Amino acid sequence: MRFTGDQIAQWEVRELSIQRCARGPTRIRGAPVYQRESFVYQGEPRTRPLGVTFELGSTARGQKRSREELEPPLALVGPGGAADPMVFHMDRFHLVAHRWGGSKNSENLVPAYAGFNRTEWGNFEDAIDQAVQARGDPVRVTITLGYDDQRDPRVPVRLHVRVEQELLEGVFVQRHNGWFVPTPPTAQRAEDRWLEALIAQHHDAFVNSGFSAHMLADPSGMPLNLPNEPGRHAILDYLHVNGHLAGTAAANVTLGNNKEFTAAQRDLILMHNRILNRSGFVVSESPTDPAHGWPAPPGRPPGTLLDGSTHAAPQVDHMFPQAHNGSNAYSNAMVMSAQHNNEKRNSVTPDVQAEAALNRRRSERPRRGPPG
Repeated sequence: MRFTGDQIAQWEVRELSIQRCARGPTRIRGAPVYQRESFVYQGEPRTRPLGVTFELGSTARGQKRSREELEPPLALVGPGGAADPMVFHMDRFHLVAHRWGGSKNSENLVPAYAGFNRTEWGNFEDAIDQAVQARGDPVRVTITLGYDDQRDPRVPVRLHVRVEQELLEGVFVQRHNGWFVPTPPTAQRAEDRWLEALIAQHHDAFVNSGFSAHMLADPSGMPLNLPNEPGRHAILDYLHVNGHLAGTAAANVTLGNNKEFTAAQRDLILMHNRILNRSGFVVSESPTDPAHGWPAPPGRPPGTLLDGSTHAAPQVDHMFPQAHNGSNAYSNAMVMSAQHNNEKRNSVTPDVQAEAALNRRRSERPRRGPPG
């Protein structure tokens, strides 16, 4: 097996003859045995996982469950049953991995930095899969957790893992620099400079033209379904329809109803978001997004969204829902966190219902032919 220098520093490989195998062919056997301990958080007694022992064997991969079904990690649940919000930029970390059939229940979940969960730990899970396949017989895995009560007693900072001692053994330390972080603002601004210059060049013409995406139609001739008040990215529609995006990946996008934003559109919208907020970071545009209340990492504005995070990942949402025939016009785009988008997905307010009815009436009107 090949490991990076950082991985080798974190854990020791006891058996070097393990052969690489396909990801995820192992499956938990029997019920895991969990150890818990009591701790105090903000003056209140709570319970947190201390460790788990389970057995893995080689078998077909189980069916994946949706992330929305996950319960809150045990240490985040207060005495009254109410859960703390997820710690900023953390994942729900499965002690017994999701891909092995691990439970989605609280006792199997702890908060873990996204960067740690998806890099160092993900690679070690691959190594465990390889060990199980090379062994052929079931193997016992023991994970023991350590906490730093002076910092945040809910978040484990040390994980000791033993896989049939002669196979694999490792000690992992969670570090703040294990976060997925966005591109530094100075580099990001340089990347965005071409769009910033293009917008500056055409801004006055856009304003003076009275342009609105409500003037546009989809390929079938139907008006685009949009909110009454276009979003912050309306100028991108103007640049698009006037051919100013020629030579970019977004130049060939077709605007229409009931269409997803393409990857090229998403890149352009996030770029425009960074330009508008002048921070070099992507920031949520929804005033009701819980991201605005999360503690921002040092040097980042409130509401910062970070690629690689479960909850704080930036997503481009349809203001007028796609599920109700909303269009992929830039005027219909709003940037928000993944958590907020999941919470409001397909929600229909009275205003949206009224707009949908108006758009239906518009589309049913007979169209006039060209002048004689």
